[in-house]
Amino acid sequence: MFNLGQLRGSYSDTTESNGKTEPKYFTDITGYQIKKIDSIENTSVGSFTDIAVTLPNEGTYDSSKHFYLRFAVDSNGYEQTFTAYLQNTGDKDLDNRQKLQEFTVPANTGKTYYFDLLISPDSSYNMIVFTLKRITIDYSSSIGGRILDIKVNMFQELKEVLNAIGMSRLTKFAIQSVPGLIMCLNGEEIHIGRTGIYELIFDDVTITSVTLALQEGNSFVIDYQS
Repeated sequence: MFNLGQLRGSYSDTTESNGKTEPKYFTDITGYQIKKIDSIENTSVGSFTDIAVTLPNEGTYDSSKHFYLRFAVDSNGYEQTFTAYLQNTGDKDLDNRQKLQEFTVPANTGKTYYFDLLISPDSSYNMIVFTLKRITIDYSSSIGGRILDIKVNMFQELKEVLNAIGMSRLTKFAIQSVPGLIMCLNGEEIHIGRTGIYELIFDDVTITSVTLALQEGNSFVIDYQS
């Protein structure tokens, strides 16, 4: 017997937990650190500097969790192409890190560029690391090359939407929200298209995890079958 239902929600929804009111679909992360670390991508001319974002209280980015990071980078005199990875302190094996996404900031525009990063770890890591693609100026610099300047605008741990529905798995799923909304279904990043509607109705797909990277003012309607 099928169970049909609908969930309506928004960025501003709250819930009670341990006597405190908190957001229903995310937890704001405070106390994180942005720090410079030696890059594990060593070259014949020495090491460069990467930027790492670590969780408070030596927390870890675990495979059971999903995170959303919105950050900004200013344009400067050089094109900045960089890649976000998950990795662990002290682990210098390039194969042990998880590649997340590549970004590019064009040179000499005078603008600030904002980026969205959905983080679904495939293991346990303790750092998000941003690694610049090196160019000629880096190898000729007497100060060890360029250093990326990351400004964090929003950092959240996303909460499981299936908990709000009260189900552990769904067989059909449809969501209506703002175009461009970022969500994670079964660990895969999805962006809602221009219609503002996304449907997953294949019989051979079981949905066991849904998280949403909601922005202030966003709302959504989910229709589901379990």
